[in-house]
Amino acid sequence: MIVGTGAEKYKAEDQKQQERIAAKNQLEQYAYGVRSTIMEEKTKEKLSADDRKTLEDAIQETLNGLNVMSMLVKKSMIAT
Repeated sequence: MIVGTGAEKYKAEDQKQQERIAAKNQLEQYAYGVRSTIMEEKTKEKLSADDRKTLEDAIQETLNGLNVMSMLVKKSMIAT
């Protein structure tokens, strides 16, 4: 019973980790997709320079946050 419980615990932890990775990847893809869209010529024509700057700053902040989170997760994995 104890072995099964441990295996189930690790299975649940693995599932949570896979969900976190999938969510991170989706957000990262979305951020790069938005960046690509705002760089397109027809989109540039529709957005003011200030709006493009606001979007680019938000995208960069999101990507920086994802990088920080990834580093923290790696450090916590190493520490355990």
